[in-house]
Amino acid sequence: MYIVVGHSVGLNLVMDEQLHKEITRGLYWFMFSLVGGVAICFVIFSYCFEQRLQVRVTKPIQELSR
Repeated sequence: MYIVVGHSVGLNLVMDEQLHKEITRGLYWFMFSLVGGVAICFVIFSYCFEQRLQVRVTKPIQELSR
């Protein structure tokens, strides 16, 4: 982030634009990291659920059918 000392109308517009870009970039990083984290959690919980389902439901059915 840049710190500029001075006063003028053009400087105010430049600072507003830079601040807007910084906030937008931070929000995009936050959203992408949040989506990535949710995707990783979904994969992990899906795998755990599938393993538990296989142990509790599929294997007993297979053993009974033999």
